[in-house]
Amino acid sequence: MCPELKGESVDISEKALDIAKRNSDKFGVSDRLTLKKSDLFSEVSGKFDLIISNPPYIPKKDKPSLDREVRDFEPEIALFTND
Repeated sequence: MCPELKGESVDISEKALDIAKRNSDKFGVSDRLTLKKSDLFSEVSGKFDLIISNPPYIPKKDKPSLDREVRDFEPEIALFTND
C-alpha cells in the first residue's frame, strides 16, 4: 500500500516511540518511517507535504471533569497543556 511514501514520526515520549517502532515493524513499514524524539518541531527539519499533529489540548484545570477512562488511563503528557 503506497510503498513510495515515507514518513517521519516525532514524539516527546520514549514510550510512545517504542510503541510506534513495534507497530512499524509489525506492519512492515519500518524501512520507510523515521522515528525521532522531539518536542514539537525542535528536532525536525526539512520540507514536508503533509503534517499531522495531535498535541496536548486539554487545560489541566479541566482534569477533574474528564471521564474516568480518559483521566485515569491516558498519559498526562499526551492530554494536558501547560497553562
